[in-house]
Formats: sequence, C-alpha cells, structure tokens
Amino acid sequence: MKIEALNRADEALEERIKELERKCAEFDGSKGRLSLDNSLNVHPEMNHLFLMYEEDTLIAVLTMFMPSAAEAEIFAYTLPGHRMRGCFSRLLEEARKELEKYGSPRLLFTVDSRSEPGAKVMERLSCKLTFTEYLMSYREETANLPEPAASQIKLRAAEHNDVEELSRLSMKIFSESFEDAKSRILSTLNSADRIQYLALLDTRPIGLGAASFESAEASIYGLGISPEHRGKGYGRELLLSMISDIKRKGDYKITLEVDSRNDIAFELYRKNGFVIERAINYYREA
Repeated sequence: MKIEALNRADEALEERIKELERKCAEFDGSKGRLSLDNSLNVHPEMNHLFLMYEEDTLIAVLTMFMPSAAEAEIFAYTLPGHRMRGCFSRLLEEARKELEKYGSPRLLFTVDSRSEPGAKVMERLSCKLTFTEYLMSYREETANLPEPAASQIKLRAAEHNDVEELSRLSMKIFSESFEDAKSRILSTLNSADRIQYLALLDTRPIGLGAASFESAEASIYGLGISPEHRGKGYGRELLLSMISDIKRKGDYKITLEVDSRNDIAFELYRKNGFVIERAINYYREA
C-alpha cells in the first residue's frame, strides 16, 4: 500500500475522493461532507490531504482542517472492504508527522453521529466525545417569525483595507487571537469562492459573517455580533441580510454549522428557517 500527502487535489482526484466518500456514506448510512478546501487553514502551505492506495485503487483518505494554530480537525474515510487493516492508523501517523512541523497542535476527530464504525474507532483510540455540531440547512417555509422592521444595520462586502478592523472585531466576538482572526479573514478575502461581510450600525462595525460557495451550496460561517451590541436583534438582521444577499446571487442551498452547546445561536437559526440535517460528533484524545 502507498501513501501520498498533498497540499491540494486536482479536479480528477477530487472526483475520486468524492466517489470513495459516497461509497462509505452509503455503507454507513451517514451523509458525506468531506471538505477538500484548505483556504482557511492557518498554514495554507501545509499538506492537509493524505491518501492511501492499493495498487491504483484509492482505499482511504484523511483530511486536516486547521483554522487556528492550536487545533487541527481530522476527518477520514476507508472503503468498507479495507477496514480493520490499519489504514486509518497509518494515515493518522503521517498526518501527525506533518503537524510536528507546526507545533503538534491538539487533534479533534470529527465523526458523523450515524457512523457506528467511526464511533468504534474513537473508542479504540480512547478519545472522548467533547461536543456535537449540527449541520443546518435553510428552508424558508419553516421560518415562523414576522417580517423584521426596517434593518438598523447595513451589510456590505468587506475589502482588504477592512482587515485590521475585522480582525479586532473577530477577536472580541470569538475570543480568538488577533493572528488567527487575521489569517482566516485574509484567506476569505483572497478566495474567489468566499465573501466576507461586515455589518455596520451607522458607521460603526458591530458584526461580521462570511459565506463560501461550492457548486450549488452556500455555507454561512463566522457570523457574530460584538458583545456590547447583543440582545438587540442585530444578529437576526445580520443573518437575514446575508441570506438575502446569497439568494440574489443564485439559487443556492444555504447551510451553516452550529455548536449544539450554543443555545442562543441554535435558536436564532431554528426560528429563522434553518433545520437540522445531521449531527457531527467531535472527539478529543484523552
């Protein structure tokens, strides 16, 4: 068996990986959602894609998502007929070697809640379930609230000269470092498939959000309002303004992910047309 470590995949390889994912998801009764995009990795030059081949057949894949310097998220698939042969362990070993170059950050393993094989692997690794994220999709017919009054905030696409302001704002909202915030925002601004939004109250920046566009899906992420402006309905205004802008750009399926522990955000999304599509469990090494 041969292992290959890559920084990016071409279109033909992406299709092979997605075909492997489809086979695994069908066998496990789960929903595939493997991301091959490394544009938000804090180290964009890092090899984040690890592939295992038996002769010319792709039999296993592992990806790493590292939005901050402190933590890397691991997601993997192995074809059903090749499981229990150490494929995941070997790919994980190669991934750890790569991460040693970047300070060996903590690992978070992501497992679809319906994947029994994934849960068994976590048990063998003595990993502890830490939290769950819900993938939610927008269905306008489920939004029960009345139309909002005229929006008090103004939404606009951010530009490169907004980076410092956005980074400081993101630090307050998400309790992250300035460096991690700036890295993510710059990656979004530099991507042809992403939009960074800035929310203004009069002329004051009070919130931000972003969206990524892939095929027929638009994914909202990094949405938040500064602490001193919360509880006034600005979060809902920001969310609905972003949805309206995305809908103007095309007929996209709109999705987002939310930590199951974040009751306020979950209720905001649920009341404004988002429904749970699936749950992803996050495990941490003991």
